[in-house]
Amino acid sequence: KGAGLLQVLPLQYEMARSANSTRRLLDNFYLSAEQLENSPSRKDGIDRDTEAELRSYGCSLVQEAGILLSFPQAVMATGQVLLHRFYCKRSMKLFNVKKLAATALWQGAKLEEVPEVSGHPRELMNKVMVAVDRAMQRRDKPDGRKLSVLDLHGKEAEEFRRSLIRYELEMLKAFGFITHVEHPHKLLLNYCQVLGLDDAGSQEARCPEFLQEAWNVANDRYRQSRSAAAAACRGGWFMFRW
Repeated sequence: KGAGLLQVLPLQYEMARSANSTRRLLDNFYLSAEQLENSPSRKDGIDRDTEAELRSYGCSLVQEAGILLSFPQAVMATGQVLLHRFYCKRSMKLFNVKKLAATALWQGAKLEEVPEVSGHPRELMNKVMVAVDRAMQRRDKPDGRKLSVLDLHGKEAEEFRRSLIRYELEMLKAFGFITHVEHPHKLLLNYCQVLGLDDAGSQEARCPEFLQEAWNVANDRYRQSRSAAAAACRGGWFMFRW
C-alpha cells in the first residue's frame, strides 16, 4: 500500500502542475500600455480616435448580429473580446471590420458551443453572414431605405464566405491557437460577495440596483480594450461610488 501511495502522489503532483501550466498558457493575452498605444493599425497611419471608433463599430455589429440570431450573450461577449485581441495583433488596414466582426461572432459561437455549430456548421456560417450584413445595413443606410438580404448564392456572399474562412485562420494564427476568454461577470459577483452586497446562498441581492449598474458597466467594457479583471474592478468601483 505504501509503495502504491508513493507512486500515486507524484502522478497527482504532475497532473496538478500540468493543470496550472495549462491555465497560465490559456491566460496569456496581456499587453502593456505602450503596446496598446502602438497597435498595428496605429503603425499603419490610423489615428487613435479612428481605431477606437472602428473597434466600437465592429463590436456593435457583433452584438446586433448575435441578437438577430438569438445567440446567448456569452457568444457576443466572446466575439467582441476576440475582435479587440485580433486588432492588437493585426492592422485594420489589412483586415476589414465587417468581415472580422462576422469571423469573431462565428468563432464566439464555436467557443461557447452553440448547438448548431456541430450539427449544421455551414448553415450557421451563412446565418452569421446574413445577420452581420443586415446589422451593417441598419447602421449605414439612411432611415426609411429598404434593407436588402444577402444573396447566399451570389458572388458577394461567396467572397464573404472565403474571407471569413481566411480571417478565422489568420485569427487562430495570431493567437497561437489559444482562444480562451475570461469574462468579468463571475469576478464581479465574487467581489460583491466579499463586500457583503450579495449573499451566495440568497436568491435576491441586498442592493440589486447597485449590482445592475455594476453589471452594465462591465458589459460596456466590451467596446474597449480592457482585461476581465480590470472590467470587474471598474464595475465594482462604480457600484461602490454609487
